[in-house]
Amino acid sequence: MDLGPPELLIILILILLLFGGAKLPGLARSLGEAKREFHKASHENDTAAAPPPSASSPAASSPAPASPAPVAPADTAPPAAAPPELPPTSNPPA
Repeated sequence: MDLGPPELLIILILILLLFGGAKLPGLARSLGEAKREFHKASHENDTAAAPPPSASSPAASSPAPASPAPVAPADTAPPAAAPPELPPTSNPPA
């Protein structure tokens, strides 16, 4: 759906009637800030999901990392300590 000049003019006139001339600069400013924040957030998400290095990169030709240290099975771990007992509290008479 394409918006031509007549449609945009009608939309701008409706916005002017709804918000008034004094409110338009603040409305435009808040729309610009929202657009900027959206672009910044979407750009941060794009850089966070960087693709893995290709086979031709120097990092791919390095030797494989050593295997992690062995971990003891969970059933041989010492039992967790119980929380300390709290003394009973007495409620003062009302």
